[in-house]
Amino acid sequence: MLRIIGITIMLLTTACSVKESYHGASILNQENLATIMVGTDSKQTVAAKLGSPTVVAPLDPNRWIYVAQYMATSSFSRPTPEDQRVIQVVFDDQGRVAEVINKSKDDYVALAPDGDETETFGREINILQEVFGNIGRFNPGG
Repeated sequence: MLRIIGITIMLLTTACSVKESYHGASILNQENLATIMVGTDSKQTVAAKLGSPTVVAPLDPNRWIYVAQYMATSSFSRPTPEDQRVIQVVFDDQGRVAEVINKSKDDYVALAPDGDETETFGREINILQEVFGNIGRFNPGG
């Protein structure tokens, strides 16, 4: 009987534990960000301090973006972000830091898309037109 009670208590206490996960934790530390000096640091020194960026902006290679999250998950619940940061480090033409933009979880707006219908453009067709619409339309190749 004591064994069953002990196992039950053990299962209940482990089921209520909080699991933590960090992604990109180097920018969650404000001390790391405070060492980045505008006009002084270069791409090499920023990479040494913060690591490689999460993404380099596709249209602007002088804009490095770092993304970090601290997630806490209780058993039987969805993970919730406790802290989230997006840091943009913008470099000038000489490769020196021109600007550091720091965004936190509070700076973002939650969007609620309409889950019932997604508007698409083009013609509306039914299932029969979809299935049989290409009969007689084919390219023999060559």
